[in-house]
Amino acid sequence: MFNPSRADARRFFFETWSKYRSQAPLEGLERTAIEIILLHPEHHGLLDDAQRNLERDFRRKQRGQSVSAPVAASGDCGATVDRPAACISAAYRN
Repeated sequence: MFNPSRADARRFFFETWSKYRSQAPLEGLERTAIEIILLHPEHHGLLDDAQRNLERDFRRKQRGQSVSAPVAASGDCGATVDRPAACISAAYRN
C-alpha cells in the first residue's frame, strides 16, 4: 500500500510542477495533478520554491487549501495508489 509522508506528497507536487515548467513529459498521476495545479494559480508561487516550502507549516495561514484534495477527489488517485483518497490529502496537509 502507498503511504507517503507529508514531505513525499509535497515532493511529488514540487517535482510535477518542475517537470511541467521545464516541458518534460508527465506520466500517470502527474498529468492529473498538473491539471488541478493549473486551476489554482494561488499555489504556483509556493510550488516554485520547493526548498523553502517543503517543510513549511501551512496550517495557520492556508487551512483547507490543499492541492492534494482536488487530485484525490478526481478519482485517479485512489485507483492508482490503492488507498482512500482522503488519506493522500491528509498526508499533504498534516
